[in-house]
Amino acid sequence: MTHQASASALLQAARDFIAEIPPLALLNAPRRSGRKLVEDIDRLLDTLPWKAALPDILEETRERWQDEHRVRIDNDATMRSDAKGLWISAWVLAGPPVQSLDPQQFRKALDTLPVMQREVYVLHRIEGQPLSKIADRLGLTVGQSTALFVAALRSLHGAIHGRQD
Repeated sequence: MTHQASASALLQAARDFIAEIPPLALLNAPRRSGRKLVEDIDRLLDTLPWKAALPDILEETRERWQDEHRVRIDNDATMRSDAKGLWISAWVLAGPPVQSLDPQQFRKALDTLPVMQREVYVLHRIEGQPLSKIADRLGLTVGQSTALFVAALRSLHGAIHGRQD
């Protein structure tokens, strides 16, 4: 932990401790009131560069949310604090939940494709070859290989989801 992070943690602990002291006891403080001290600490905590001071909080938050595929915390996430706590920016995937695909169902759907559609699909989507290279390899035009790939996608979608879109 950096010195700045240690200082931040110490300030936060002092702020929490002071906030729990009964107000009348703080009024008797010799140099400044407890309320003023808490305000000064809050102001300082609000202005600290949290991103640089507490990278471990970002990592801890990422670890807590790592299994949730609909939440992502970027490397350049911003943080700010207020009376409620420390806020960390994140991306949340909006929309219907993504359902995982059963590998056996996919394999069955892939096996039902016509030979050329299956070949183009496997070479492009699974092996990562560009459609232009696939066209040369199979003696097709780029337009033909693209049309076969699109037809394969439509057929797979229909076979897996039970409909054609």
